Amino acid sequence: MSKTIRTSNNLTIDAAGDVILDADNADIKLQDGGTEFGRISRVTSDLVIKSMGTNNDILLKGLDGSSTITALKLDMSENGNAIFSGNITATDLTANSLTTNEIKSNGSNADISIQPSGTGDVLLGAIRVNGTTIDSSDS
Repeated sequence: MSKTIRTSNNLTIDAAGDVILDADNADIKLQDGGTEFGRISRVTSDLVIKSMGTNNDILLKGLDGSSTITALKLDMSENGNAIFSGNITATDLTANSLTTNEIKSNGSNADISIQPSGTGDVLLGAIRVNGTTIDSSDS
C-alpha cells in the first residue's frame, strides 16, 4: 500500500539522530512535479547515482569562498566524459581503451609539461629524458 505526505509548504525532517531512508526495492527516486530527474539505487552491491533525463548531466557543486562552482561535470551526452574545473591529483593515472591515444592542450600556444618527481625520468616508449639529456634504449 502506498502512502503520501502532502503539504503546501516546505517539509522539514529534523532528527536528533540519523535520517534513515530504507527502500526495499533499492531505489530512492527524486522527482519534481511528478517527473523523475534522478535516482539513487543499490544495484547488486554497488551504490548507483543516476540522472534520469536523456543527456542530463550530473554536476558536483560547492562553494569556493562565496561563489558557487561546478567542481565536476559528468557529461552524459558525451558518454560520461568527466570535466573538472580544477587540477586533478592522483597517485597513479592509467588510461585504457583510448580511441585517439592523445594527450593535448586546448590552451592557445600552451606547452605540455611532463615533469617527474625527484630524480625520475620521463619515458616515451624507448626514449628517456633526464633533465637536458635525451637517450634511447632502442638501437
